[in-house]
Amino acid sequence: MRYFKNIWLGFTAFILIANSTILGKTEAETMSFFRQYKTEIESTAEMLGIPAYFFICSLYPEIRYNYNGLDQSMDILLAKTGHDSSIGVCQIKLSTARWISGVARNKDNPYYIKVSDHYFHIVSVSSPQETLAILINPIQSIRTAQLLIAMNYYRWLKAGIDLKDKVGVLATLYNAGSIDRNGVERAPGRHPKMNRYGELAMQFFDSDSLLSLTTK
Repeated sequence: MRYFKNIWLGFTAFILIANSTILGKTEAETMSFFRQYKTEIESTAEMLGIPAYFFICSLYPEIRYNYNGLDQSMDILLAKTGHDSSIGVCQIKLSTARWISGVARNKDNPYYIKVSDHYFHIVSVSSPQETLAILINPIQSIRTAQLLIAMNYYRWLKAGIDLKDKVGVLATLYNAGSIDRNGVERAPGRHPKMNRYGELAMQFFDSDSLLSLTTK
């Protein structure tokens, strides 16, 4: 029975992923999303001491190409069966959310920044169910994503590298992760490279569309 269940889950996931790749979001839908949450993004950006455009550009490829409503149900189902799914509007992996929570409680971690758990609920999670609930909530998903981006930004700044003119690199770190699959940090360096996700973020940074949302 479990064998057939796994086949069904895999087949359904394939269909939904294929559909999400084909459908995506239009540019107009993506801009509508950012306008809907503009006030939230800007207030969180102010709290973190980083311009809003950092976050909008870093999240643009995720919202534009990776997330749509078809994903949500399957992502949640897979998460409940133990898979490390990407959840919510910002498509944050459960393992990444746990990492953020752990970093936020450890002042000795180089990625640590002091934030309020009353605002960033991910900081005080104590169970997988709580983590899932937080990531499903659009506001908390965006706040968690912004916290992760801020952790990366300040980690590099502490190493003497300001990414204010390298939004594509910051987006690459958001997409690829600060720690690779082998547990090795993608440490700050003087000549960082962007992946395709970062290139898309940089293209949006250079576009007129960004200026309709915020200033640089």
